[in-house]
Amino acid sequence: MKDTDYYMSELMEFIAIPSISADPACRKYLVEASSWLEKRLAGMGAQNVCSHDYCGIPMVTGDLFCGNPEAPTLLLYGHYDVQPSGPEDLWESPPFRPERRGENLYGRGATDMKGQILALFAALDNCLENHKSSWNYRFLFEGAEESDGSLLDGFIQENTAILECDLVLNVDAGMVGADFPSIVYGCRGITGGKLIISGPAHDLHCGEFGGVVLNPVHALCKVIAGLHDESGRVTLPGFYEDLNIIGEEERTLLAKLPMNEDFFRRETGVKHLWGELGFTPLERSVIRPILEVVDLQVSGMSSSISPEASALLYFRLVPDQLPAKIKTLLEKHLDATVPDAVNWRLESWIGCKGTVCDPFSPAAQGLKEALKSVWQTEPLLTRSGGSLPMAEYLQQRLNVEVLLTGFQLPEDNMHGPNEKLHIPTWEKGCLALQLFFQTPIII
Repeated sequence: MKDTDYYMSELMEFIAIPSISADPACRKYLVEASSWLEKRLAGMGAQNVCSHDYCGIPMVTGDLFCGNPEAPTLLLYGHYDVQPSGPEDLWESPPFRPERRGENLYGRGATDMKGQILALFAALDNCLENHKSSWNYRFLFEGAEESDGSLLDGFIQENTAILECDLVLNVDAGMVGADFPSIVYGCRGITGGKLIISGPAHDLHCGEFGGVVLNPVHALCKVIAGLHDESGRVTLPGFYEDLNIIGEEERTLLAKLPMNEDFFRRETGVKHLWGELGFTPLERSVIRPILEVVDLQVSGMSSSISPEASALLYFRLVPDQLPAKIKTLLEKHLDATVPDAVNWRLESWIGCKGTVCDPFSPAAQGLKEALKSVWQTEPLLTRSGGSLPMAEYLQQRLNVEVLLTGFQLPEDNMHGPNEKLHIPTWEKGCLALQLFFQTPIII
């Protein structure tokens, strides 16, 4: 039986490949990383292993059938690309020269998500060695999640036959702490981009033209201020029309999570919380739609009236809301409220729907019991306030539910310098996945 040292050696080899999808100079390393995965899958006995060149990005697929044609099929998803390392002088050891120090393995991609992929392989190795598996498996490992996740949607649409399954498992989720195993059964959607207010053709001296023309900065500030009421509700007419009311059973689930008002104050450093009345801070962060302004920019010189001002707006949406409809509501609102003295436009707009699956389904409960058996504590079932386009693409195109778990810790510095994997937590995760793979599930 392979031990942790074996898998850490494998992981170090995998991390050493600088598969940065956002850097065109690293495309050859995407190919190298996809080849590494192909060999690893073939070595496990997987069939139909293939690296598909899709718009210049390798997408790795394969099948692993475990002898029972009646068993349900589980699609294991992951991404092998990583974020840029950033300034290397902020790293204690080179980002692509992984180093094991104490209970942690350091390197870019250690926790996001090459280490999580190795957890899948370790669990499967043990299932195969013991001839115990309740699933057949399919694999999808992509190389563009950290740069252009929309590529995945096109690939799935063109390859549904080789991805057909009964359930998707993505182990790219995190934990709130090493003692809190988690299952994420839903994510919010997103739509947003840049709102630009334009006025004069060029910079104007504010002493000569102030009070003569409408300053785009003033107009933008007024628009932004009018997008919420005093309690935090979004003021766009129709914004809350398509919301599916959350049942008391699910609200009870969320209430069990260790994220109360004190938690949010501690995490944010603010004295007082703020937001929509009638909902807890956790509910506002995961099951209610919101609008946030995350950036403001003004062109032009100091002490002048600038020709343009812009804001970056992001709506986080619940699963029943359609990104295109929300954009239309915003456009109608801007038409009705922006003064004729300036112009407005939207640029670089994005959108994906939110997703949710049944937290009480046999698969979710099977995963819950596997995590509980290893951690000896009740796993947290929650939704994510963030957005995960891959979940929408897989759920919509394959008509299956997408479960998320994973073993990343908040202190693992995902996307930051000194990214690391906490090995004891990873070992527990491997064992929990093995138990889940061995659990008979009726889909």
